[in-house]
Amino acid sequence: TAIDAQGAKRMVLVMLRDVSGEQFAESFDIALQANNSEAQLAEVKEQKDDLFARIRAISEAKKGATIVLDYAPSSGTTLAIDGAVKGKPMPGEAFYRAILRSWVGENPTQEDMQKGLLGG
Repeated sequence: TAIDAQGAKRMVLVMLRDVSGEQFAESFDIALQANNSEAQLAEVKEQKDDLFARIRAISEAKKGATIVLDYAPSSGTTLAIDGAVKGKPMPGEAFYRAILRSWVGENPTQEDMQKGLLGG
């Protein structure tokens, strides 16, 4: 239901430890692959590559940093780090759904995070 809900959506991540941009992108990619089909990932490849380039451009996400992924139906997905928007919105609702699946899909990398996000 959370993935298929219509309208604007927001995911807020607060870093619990220091992580390099490369580490963050790699772990995010693993979660995307574990929770999306090859066809779903192929559909959003351009946006995924764009997002990962933005994440890798950050040398490090420090403990306490806030990463916000907002989805607006009229414009797409926006990435903000500690309140600073990084680039233009990335188009497509399918992209945001792929992102959500990485955290609340059938194969979450952290079940406790999935349960917390879904209120379970």
